[in-house]
Amino acid sequence: MSTTTKSPTDQLEQAWKIAQAMTDVARKQQEMRLAPWQVAFAGMTAGAALFAAGIAFGRFFLGAGP
Repeated sequence: MSTTTKSPTDQLEQAWKIAQAMTDVARKQQEMRLAPWQVAFAGMTAGAALFAAGIAFGRFFLGAGP
């Protein structure tokens, strides 16, 4: 059985890759926590836009409102 020793630069590079992978995992977990709020906010924004469009339509074409 042969043992291979890695150079310090190889070890440092591997440690850097591991740290980068851990950072990516943490970022993805944070994004997953925020995803439901993003969907809710987008839905509320779309609802407000449709409501405003309906009001504008009513005022312009139907002459409703003040």
